[in-house]
Amino acid sequence: MSGKHNKEFISKAPSPSRGDNAPAFGTPSLKITPPGSASPPLKIRGGKGGVMISGRGKGELISHPLRGGPACPVGRDEGEGDVCGFTIENISGCKLAGVLLCIMLFFPFSLCDAKEVSFEKEALVLPDNTIFLDRNGKPLRFIPDEKWERHIWISGRDIPDIVRNAFIAVEDERFYEHSGFDLKAIFRAMKDNIFQGRIVSGASTISQQVVRLIYPHKRTLGGKVTEIFRSLRLESSLSKDEILEHYLNRVPMGNNITGVELASRIYFGKPASDLSVAEAALLASIPKAPGRLDPFSKDNSRLMERKELVLRKMLYQGHISEEEFNEAENYKIILTNKDSFPFNASHLVEMLIKRGYKLPGVVHTTIDLNLQQEIEKILLSQRERLAFRGASQAAVLVVHNPTMEVLASAGSISYSDKYSGFINGTTALRSAGSTIKPLLYAQALEEGYTVSSLLEDTLRKYRTPLGNYSPDNYDRKEYGPVTMRVALGSSLNISAIKMIDSIQVEPVYQTLRRLELLKPGKGPEHYGLGIVIGNVEVSLEQLVAVYAMLANQGVFRKPRYTVDDLDGPSEQIFSPETSFIISDILSDASARMLTFGNSPNMTFPFRVSLKTGTSTKYRDGWIVGYTPEYTVGVWIGNFDGRPTAKLSGASGAAPIFKDIIYLLHENSPPSLQKMPENVVTSNVCGISGKKPGEYCHYVTAELFIKGTEPVDTCDFHDNDGYFHELPTSYAGWLYDKKRKVSAGAYRLRGFPKNLDEVFSDDMSDSGDIGIRVNSDRESQGISSDVAKNTVKTPVSQKHLTIGSVNSIDEIKTTLDNNSISIIYPLPGDRFVKDRRSDMQAIQLESLSLKPVDYVDWYIDGKHYARTGPPYNTFWKLKKGAHNIAAVLPDKTGDSVDIIVE
Repeated sequence: MSGKHNKEFISKAPSPSRGDNAPAFGTPSLKITPPGSASPPLKIRGGKGGVMISGRGKGELISHPLRGGPACPVGRDEGEGDVCGFTIENISGCKLAGVLLCIMLFFPFSLCDAKEVSFEKEALVLPDNTIFLDRNGKPLRFIPDEKWERHIWISGRDIPDIVRNAFIAVEDERFYEHSGFDLKAIFRAMKDNIFQGRIVSGASTISQQVVRLIYPHKRTLGGKVTEIFRSLRLESSLSKDEILEHYLNRVPMGNNITGVELASRIYFGKPASDLSVAEAALLASIPKAPGRLDPFSKDNSRLMERKELVLRKMLYQGHISEEEFNEAENYKIILTNKDSFPFNASHLVEMLIKRGYKLPGVVHTTIDLNLQQEIEKILLSQRERLAFRGASQAAVLVVHNPTMEVLASAGSISYSDKYSGFINGTTALRSAGSTIKPLLYAQALEEGYTVSSLLEDTLRKYRTPLGNYSPDNYDRKEYGPVTMRVALGSSLNISAIKMIDSIQVEPVYQTLRRLELLKPGKGPEHYGLGIVIGNVEVSLEQLVAVYAMLANQGVFRKPRYTVDDLDGPSEQIFSPETSFIISDILSDASARMLTFGNSPNMTFPFRVSLKTGTSTKYRDGWIVGYTPEYTVGVWIGNFDGRPTAKLSGASGAAPIFKDIIYLLHENSPPSLQKMPENVVTSNVCGISGKKPGEYCHYVTAELFIKGTEPVDTCDFHDNDGYFHELPTSYAGWLYDKKRKVSAGAYRLRGFPKNLDEVFSDDMSDSGDIGIRVNSDRESQGISSDVAKNTVKTPVSQKHLTIGSVNSIDEIKTTLDNNSISIIYPLPGDRFVKDRRSDMQAIQLESLSLKPVDYVDWYIDGKHYARTGPPYNTFWKLKKGAHNIAAVLPDKTGDSVDIIVE
């Protein structure tokens, strides 16, 4: 193989009964070789000078004969103008007489066919094939050479005598006696050919067969003469043992297999060094007719008959004793299955070929075949469970974090045409769901937010270039005041959108670009606020690399697939402090309780940082997680994009993830991630996220980057201590919570503890001009269908703020911050009214930062309604352009302009 023939590559685990020679093919107990911790037992290294086999006491350089090493064997002089010193003087008188006799006998037939006899040393080199190996030298795939043959070169000194003798006995019993051709055999062949009237016997020696394998020719007498001369040159060039080495590495063994080493591994599942006498005899039987004497044939009686012939010849020629002969005759030969040809980690091998790794030679991948096969078993064991819930496929990728070496890669449940199983699910682009959220909160930490920063998990509508956008949580619930820890741990969409609306899309977009998650040519406006909850398409390979970045203290590197890959460029995306804090949140089971509960598939006896994700209509289910040692990514779904039966990342992918994490750490628990010196712990109120006050009963320890600890004392708890007193911005959420279930311990700051007094029905001056906020929609005869917004409005439009005025006509425009804002409708909204209904209405919603008793609503300058907390009311749509204003008792307010068509 260009000077690097495929030497022994099977990693042999020590066995008490067999020493270091364990079977080449088999399924030993799982033992993951830690990347970088130990060298494989056997390793192939190629170069122009030959092939180095290191390990098990071997370490000598074996020069490929006539390529990359000396042009001639030691002890021979190189003749000028000849290959390796072949001249007529080198042949003894007896041999010369034989050559002349052959020329005279064959001359009439060969004059027209015999060409100029040449023998180039480069012709001795086998065409290259490509072998993909796992990290320990076990075979994954053989890619045939240009002749569609597969082979593994084995050094002559490593070929056992029993194999050498078996082939010599049946192919060329006087191999060590002749000089390249056998006169006795030639006369016998001539007699047989004359008797039969056609060529039925060629009397080829092993040397001649090597020549014929290198220089194929038609079966003519002229071709035979040329073959003899070339065999003489070969004998002058190489020693007998070197010629035999070439023969045993080149001999056709059926099923596109060349050479005894690969044949031994494929037919018997072990290297040639472990063959029995009977097995060696069977291999020596195949070259007679590789097609008819196929070991995998249903009827191999002819092969067994020839094996008996080989054994008798070995006995007759003294290669084996009578006792060994009898034992070999009774030896039960067990052949492997026909599909025993290595075909492992199929998706990964195909991916490497597409990426340019199909170069003639040995490709040492980073895959751990034992782990790979165990993970494939896990996927198969989950097939029925997934299918029952409408998912036909799954994919897994495992990376060793310190080295970024890929240890296992399963692109589908099975590599077949069933359910499009040939598609590689580790590289296919799918909607990311919520798996991008850790990057959002990491960016927020980088910009000065803290884990205890409070987020309002309350419904809100947002203006986007594509229209109004109103995110919802996975379970369609609002959770009110939540800290960043809870928002990320419980994967709250509403909180995530409020966070990205606060820090803006641009910095998150730039971070995702640095992580190579975004397609070129797409700007931040293309993804919008939804960039963190599913608008980005990613591959499992990309996600695993991103989460491994968090495990590696914020340093991003791409996964490595071969042991020869050099470390690619690295980039510090987030600080070690940010990465540690995000990892801590993702490993916090209590932070997930709000939406996931105590999910057994995401609970471990050791720290595992993880995040799930689910795309729209349950098309994709993700989970990606890591320990300091490994990052594991799992995807489930359908390659054709069909929705599953409500399979989420937590219910669909997490059971697979859990099995793999336990598999990886069954022999050793994960190490503990060291906390950076610049990360400190400080107590906070668990409700407000602020510094605990005297009456805070729920106090928890939280992580902070040094210098960002909270300084403001909690204002949620007064001397009562029981109630959590919220700002009036939570009025709408608290109103709905009280109306639907119970407000619990939450109250509005500045209002009575009795919420029945806060949310009063009697807030309108004139009941005929508006709809009271807490009146039942159906009792008022108002349709629950909100008119559809069909026209896009520029984002640049702003609210109008109303200053202190004596009448609504004195509205003035200002850009100052105000204590109230209209949160729906949004400025510039355009609605299309259904002509068939006069009852369509929208809810006018406002957000007050002051605990005021009421808000007055004005439509086109005319007083419409007075509402108490949560300061909302319904308005029936009327055609035309309208100005809607919300005014506080101090006559400050907010207004928006809309159009109804």
